[in-house]
Amino acid sequence: MIVSGVATSPHSSSHTPIVELCSKHTPAFGGISIPVCSAPTTSQHTSKKTSTNGNNRRKRKADQKSTIPGPRSTVFEFACAVDSQMGQTNEELEICHVRLCKEHINLCDENACAQLDYQIRAAAERAPPHMWGALPCTSGSPWQYINKLRGGERFKVHLNKMILTSKKLFKSFVKSAELVLSLGGTVTFEWPRHNSVWNRPDVRRFFEQRPELQSVEFDGCMLGLKSKEKRPIKKPWKLMSTDPRIISAFQGYLCKHQPHGHDKCEGAEISRSAFYP
Repeated sequence: MIVSGVATSPHSSSHTPIVELCSKHTPAFGGISIPVCSAPTTSQHTSKKTSTNGNNRRKRKADQKSTIPGPRSTVFEFACAVDSQMGQTNEELEICHVRLCKEHINLCDENACAQLDYQIRAAAERAPPHMWGALPCTSGSPWQYINKLRGGERFKVHLNKMILTSKKLFKSFVKSAELVLSLGGTVTFEWPRHNSVWNRPDVRRFFEQRPELQSVEFDGCMLGLKSKEKRPIKKPWKLMSTDPRIISAFQGYLCKHQPHGHDKCEGAEISRSAFYP
């Protein structure tokens, strides 16, 4: 089940129950709300008022057990696209997925983040949640070195604004990630391997303070990332995760192709490659 963003106004000062948030906003895929805090069904309420006969009691318990979904972790995808590939895949796998996209939530707004904290806590009552972060990293792209040379002072002002926004967004991610970890959940963070934002002081400080976040490197071409021409694209990725299953799953996928066997990850292919294959 998919929900795009926190289903509430970023400027709301009161906390609305998650079941009400989800019921008022149509999920991007399907029409079923996240079952994290779903309200009890009528049959669950009325079953207590029926006969106390032993056989009936056992039958009621069996019926309740068959209708109540088992504990499933909710994935919160931080700063993603409104139609992210991860959300589509999780929908197919019937995994609860919340897209925290800019179209639905301002992740730099304190009121909006307070609602997000409430939603994370509600999800954790069902099962430990997972936070996946893949923040925009344009400000640290190697192409910015060329852009600075070509764009001069005007571009440098633009770049500084991007860096400031990136820092605010990362600070918000850290706060949410710390909450998820405190509730027994897991966190994964992804960026291109050679992006300079990995070396930014605020980024390095967070990962150094959280040694449980282990790293794994892999290349997109080994996982089916291709250009419009159907040729492999060697996009070097790096994941930091507290979940050993994720670390294990991505190990051993470094490029084994010949250098000339790829298309370049540039132009329109850069934005397309943000959608995981």
